Amino acid sequence: MPPREISRLIPWITILATCLMVSFWGMVVLKEAGAGTGVTPEVNIDNVTPSVGTVYLAAITLTGASTTVSGTTTITDNNGWGDISSATATLYNSASTCGAGDANANWCYYITACTLGVSTTYSRLATCSANVWFVAEPTAGTSAVAGDWQMDIKATAASSTTATASSATTDVNSYRSSDVTATLDYGTVGLSATSSDNNTTSVSNMGNIPIDVEIHGVDMESGAYTLIIDRQKFSSTTLGNWVGTIATSTHQDYDLLLAKPHATTTGSFKSNKFDDIYWMIKIPTLQQKGAYTGTNTVGAIDAL
Repeated sequence: MPPREISRLIPWITILATCLMVSFWGMVVLKEAGAGTGVTPEVNIDNVTPSVGTVYLAAITLTGASTTVSGTTTITDNNGWGDISSATATLYNSASTCGAGDANANWCYYITACTLGVSTTYSRLATCSANVWFVAEPTAGTSAVAGDWQMDIKATAASSTTATASSATTDVNSYRSSDVTATLDYGTVGLSATSSDNNTTSVSNMGNIPIDVEIHGVDMESGAYTLIIDRQKFSSTTLGNWVGTIATSTHQDYDLLLAKPHATTTGSFKSNKFDDIYWMIKIPTLQQKGAYTGTNTVGAIDAL
């Protein structure tokens, strides 16, 4: 009898297990079938302030009436490089103030638009350039003034957020230069006679330090004939009665003392610091007639 009872129970256990399994999988299927409703996610990514990397500015060496000086940096914006809208810069002597309304050729250059280029996904290379005039204050060499030169670059993002970084300081060299009128016309002068004393050449200081001048010349020639250089004299004042310094072919330093200019244009000259040199010529008793020409050179030297 006992074995038969066990055999009757087995089918019921099998049926119960099957029902439980069907019920479980039915819930899973129902749950899966109910997952078809979609949800739309939304997020607003906040704007970030750009950052300006290291600003690189080389030593400033003036070489002419004006010299292009450039500083470079990398501007980074984690919203993407397209968010970087513009960059401005100031190049200035640190002993002075410099801003949009303080532009001055001696110590302050405001750069209203730097050149932006694409570098990477999140950055742009910025190049900021200024034409620095010959009057820029020297911070190295003779006649150096206080302070150093540096460049500040300011980046602006499309949302008007800004960031600024400064370069390491550098120097502007002492620059010595002059500009001289090219023509010296004595007119027609007879034998044993002296020209008038109102023949002048104007010398303009075209550098950023005080200067004097050195003067030398060559003999004047007319075809095969020569009129030696020492028949001419020069002076910083009028030359009546044949006074002044005899011109020679060797370099002679002359104390004209032209102060450092502060303006880039004055009248017909590029500098507001200029002076006249007066010249006369005395013709010998014996000299072949003709139209004589030569070259007198006036160059800038450090103030004596």
